[in-house]
Amino acid sequence: MGNRGMGNGQAIAGFSLSIVGLVFSFLGPLISALSLGLSITGLVLSVTGGHKLKAMGQPTGLATAGRVIGIIAVVFSAIMFMNLVSESRTYLNYMFG
Repeated sequence: MGNRGMGNGQAIAGFSLSIVGLVFSFLGPLISALSLGLSITGLVLSVTGGHKLKAMGQPTGLATAGRVIGIIAVVFSAIMFMNLVSESRTYLNYMFG
C-alpha cells in the first residue's frame, strides 16, 4: 500500500472536503467563510492527490471529481462571501451613513 495510500487518501479527503464545502456554500452568506476555506482545502488536496496517483499510474477518478467539485464550490462560496460583504456594507452605510 505504501505510497498509493498517501495519494489515494489525499484524493478521498479532497473529494470529501469539496462536497462539504459545496453543501455549506448553499447554507447562506454567514457560513461562506467556512465554506470557502473547506472548498480551497479540498481543491488543493484533490490536485496533489491526483498528481501523486497519476505519477504512480493509479486511477485518478476520485481526485478529478474532487477537483471539479472543488472549483464549483470555491466559485459558489466566493459569490456568497462577496454577497455577505456587500450586505454588510449596505447595512453599515444605512446605520452610520
